[in-house]
This record gives sequence, structure tokens and C-alpha cells, in this order.
Amino acid sequence: MAEEAMKQKQGHLSYLEALLGAEVEDRYRNGVARRIKEAHFPKVKTLEDFAFSDAPHLPVAHIRNLAEGAI
Repeated sequence: MAEEAMKQKQGHLSYLEALLGAEVEDRYRNGVARRIKEAHFPKVKTLEDFAFSDAPHLPVAHIRNLAEGAI
């Protein structure tokens, strides 16, 4: 970031503002990731993982339409 700031001829305050913004964003992302990990959420399941053969009474096309937000 320092090299980019020098190329763009940013002042010290602009550089520090960008550096601080990057740090805040990084800490936020790391915090979210840490809280998700600590929550021990179950494995994320997707419609592609669903075995429609195990539930033949469910129409595949209807379920896919619902998954896309159709009514």
C-alpha cells in the first residue's frame, strides 16, 4: 500500500486513512469468520447435494423454482 500511495502521490494522512480502513475491514472479516467457526454451524447444504431419489414425492422442478424465489 505504501508503494501505491507513493505512485499516486498521496499525502501521509490519505495513506494512513487507507491503511486504517484496510485494517478495520480485515479485522471485521476475521471477526466474522471466527464467530462463525466458534458457532459450530452444521455443514452448509445446497440443493445440488439433495438426493431427490430419496424423496420421489417431491417434484424436482417445483423445488428448484421455490429455491429461486418463485411462488
